[in-house]
Amino acid sequence: MTSATFARPEKFQIGRVFNNSFAVIGRNLVLCVGLAFLFSGLPAIIIRLWSESRMQAILQDLYNLEVTVTVLEQSRALSETVAKAGV
Repeated sequence: MTSATFARPEKFQIGRVFNNSFAVIGRNLVLCVGLAFLFSGLPAIIIRLWSESRMQAILQDLYNLEVTVTVLEQSRALSETVAKAGV
């Protein structure tokens, strides 16, 4: 087993870091794209599908509430009309 040494043979160079990073990504392009889809694209698709179904449910609830309010308003108006007529 090898041991790690604490000696730093070269100074830190950001260009070398970028070069090595892009080289690794370039050699493993399919893996990187697959991981990007797995951790970004797939959750975005799931959230979008879930939010669309939730939005449909919310809109249906709002429509039902509007219908209920309309029916209650018409019922109240009819009650007032009947009360004024004295029936």
